[in-house]
Amino acid sequence: MENFLNKIGACASSLQKWHVSKFGNFKKNIAKAQQQVSNLNNAVTRTSSTMDELKKSESVLDELLAQEEEYWQQRSRVDWLQSGDQNTKFFHAHASSRKAGNKISSLMDCNGNKITSKAGMTTIIQDYFNDLFSASAIDLQALDLVTATIPTTINAEINDSLTQPFTVADVTNALKTMSPDKSPGSDGMSAMFYQNYWHIVGNSVTDVVLGILNEGQSMELINNAIITLIPKTNSPAAMTDYRPISLCNVIYKLVSKMIVLRLKDALPLVISETQSAFLSNRLITDNILVAFELVHHIQHRTRGGKSYSALKLDMSKAFDRVEWPFLWAVMKKMGFDSNWIALIQNCLTSSSLSFSLNGEVAGYVKPSRGLRQGDPLSPYLFLICSEGLSRLLHHEEAIGNLQGLRLTRRAPSVSHLLFADDSLLFCETTNSSALAIERTLNLYHR
Repeated sequence: MENFLNKIGACASSLQKWHVSKFGNFKKNIAKAQQQVSNLNNAVTRTSSTMDELKKSESVLDELLAQEEEYWQQRSRVDWLQSGDQNTKFFHAHASSRKAGNKISSLMDCNGNKITSKAGMTTIIQDYFNDLFSASAIDLQALDLVTATIPTTINAEINDSLTQPFTVADVTNALKTMSPDKSPGSDGMSAMFYQNYWHIVGNSVTDVVLGILNEGQSMELINNAIITLIPKTNSPAAMTDYRPISLCNVIYKLVSKMIVLRLKDALPLVISETQSAFLSNRLITDNILVAFELVHHIQHRTRGGKSYSALKLDMSKAFDRVEWPFLWAVMKKMGFDSNWIALIQNCLTSSSLSFSLNGEVAGYVKPSRGLRQGDPLSPYLFLICSEGLSRLLHHEEAIGNLQGLRLTRRAPSVSHLLFADDSLLFCETTNSSALAIERTLNLYHR
């Protein structure tokens, strides 16, 4: 694996040098080509050789303009073209705006002091992520109470399907599903590079990926992600005003994507129907429509003595605070094979993080909890964790402590709807229901 990574690093370095020698300065080269075309157009006499030279010069200019437009399109991270006209100015403006918006000029420390030095901001970011991704003590009694409500639904047949050896076809299929121009990780290579030059690098990539998935080789060398900080507000001041997005290496994302493609088929068996995000044959709009009808029913209910309430929950740093032992325990109770769980454990425990501060990579964090936003596997692992909350609510409803909302007498009772890490709770407005929700949230929090 180390030899492969050295080759990729050498390739990236060579490509950078080639780009400079081949394309140089776009603006300078375009101006030179434009001047050449202008001189030929203004020539006093025109011969057949002059016209041929003019056509060649125009072709060179067109190619340079197309290359410049593609360059700024990639820099802007915009996935659409607004029209058939040249969009270079639009992309340049978007890329410049994005760069200016992502530039961090100051950060507030834990004492409320404004820090502007590079060293000071680096320390703030390092300390913040060290704390955020450090495991908390697990309440084993609470863990047992949560897992006791989760049924075992993964059988031997499904586990056999999950744990079948991965194949070369699995690698190529996973690569095809990856977006070609997403931001690269620390190796600097996008999925497009591997997709376009698979006939050259395919065998080496396949050996590395299958060695990890089938032979249990460590993936620490490919599992360092770079955290980029995306502002959540127009005027971010503290670290809580930024959303951390992890830029993972394509080789790691291939491993993660291959696991996801198998896991997705099993998830509908273990995830309650109240969850609508990220699952095949389920649309998040379904839960939105149900939520709309339930809220409308609450607002316009005129008959009967009962009243109902709705409660919206938004878990702070939900992905970042997932405790790994909780995830392992839930997966085990669901019935997942120990080898399959170990494969996912390898993805999480081998990870490390650096962060980008104004274009420079700094810091080093070794997480002991959390799911990285940017890892293809993370949304699906979060669904498994959130099933604990869903099952606790179902349990309280089953024993009569929590009374959900029914649109009609024969309609099913709805006590909650989940939208990934956002939740809507519905209940009859009674002390019993309020206490059941409080008890559930306290237990899930522990």
